[in-house]
Amino acid sequence: MCAITLRRLPGPPYSMSMPPPARALWILLFVLGAAAQAGCDVFSAPGLQDIDLEYVGCTRLPQDTTAAFLVIVRADGAPLADPRLAVTSSDTGLVRVTLAPGGGVLETGSSNGQSTLTIRFLSSWVTDSAPTLAQNIQVNPGGGGCP
Repeated sequence: MCAITLRRLPGPPYSMSMPPPARALWILLFVLGAAAQAGCDVFSAPGLQDIDLEYVGCTRLPQDTTAAFLVIVRADGAPLADPRLAVTSSDTGLVRVTLAPGGGVLETGSSNGQSTLTIRFLSSWVTDSAPTLAQNIQVNPGGGGCP
């Protein structure tokens, strides 16, 4: 939280009888002061937050099926709305990923095996190492506990 106090500058008060350049200067100072007050949190450093990723979905799937999944992203324990994610599969012949808001859809192929989903949280303020989650997906001929 920040507090900005606007004070009257020395000199004549704003009036319509001022010459246009002086009037423009007063208006500019007012607008800048209002913008600084409204956006004071924008100019302060946000600090680092603990980011947690949670995969919610099936981990054992039958061949030739689709299943939806969600990824819950929490910053300091509070869920983030509409997080930007990148999800890749280690074996796209076995498990293909289609992203959707908050998660996506897994589509399995006709072979058996295991693929690892790599889920990364993309953010403009996380620069050196994005929080990442690796989730194994098993594809079996008979399926698993999910449709």
